[in-house]
Amino acid sequence: MNEKIKKYKIPIILSLIIIIISLPVIFPSAFAHKLLSVDPQNTMKQIAEEIPDPSKQSWFTLEVFERQGQSHWYSFIGNEGQDVLIQALVPDLPHSRNFNPSFDLIIGDDKVTAQQVNIAYVEPYSHTNWFVKAELRITLPDYGIYYIRAHDELNHYSVGDIGKFSLGIGEKESLTFIETLSIPVWIMYVNLFFDNLIFVWVSLVLVFILLVVFLVLLTESRRASKS
Repeated sequence: MNEKIKKYKIPIILSLIIIIISLPVIFPSAFAHKLLSVDPQNTMKQIAEEIPDPSKQSWFTLEVFERQGQSHWYSFIGNEGQDVLIQALVPDLPHSRNFNPSFDLIIGDDKVTAQQVNIAYVEPYSHTNWFVKAELRITLPDYGIYYIRAHDELNHYSVGDIGKFSLGIGEKESLTFIETLSIPVWIMYVNLFFDNLIFVWVSLVLVFILLVVFLVLLTESRRASKS
């Protein structure tokens, strides 16, 4: 019986090693930003999506404006003297690269509108191409709650455009072990966002095959241990 257990232990260990080695190839190692939300429907300030402390972790969203004049709202607690970087990006896709979303940072009764830019950007981990369309780097004046209003065209409140975009906030990396394990899911979302369906399906099939091999070997190992 011990010989049978030893017989299946090695294949199980080898399959685990293959899975561990394959994951960085299928799913790159890390994101600088942590996925905050996908296609939020927060179109009113009263239900603004909360951004956890951007001084400790950076975040990104994957969103779509499906109608003209749409806005998405976010809120976060800021500290006096805290430096914050916020960007609006669009994927380099035929139907999105000419889309120019922007955003305002609401500070009490005042607001600061992001600067319009058009900077090509390659996300190094998911190997996806973007354009930074608006960005704002600011030192927060006071401690308190801040709102971000992302909108579908600079200075347009009732008209605008539709398209995909991402809101990124913060620059610091601080992923926990559990969050690191979630990175493949984030990358899958990004590739779905870019309509990279072949990548998604191939990745899912490879992971499924590896898991099936592992489960088969594990089942055989248990049977051997009982015999």
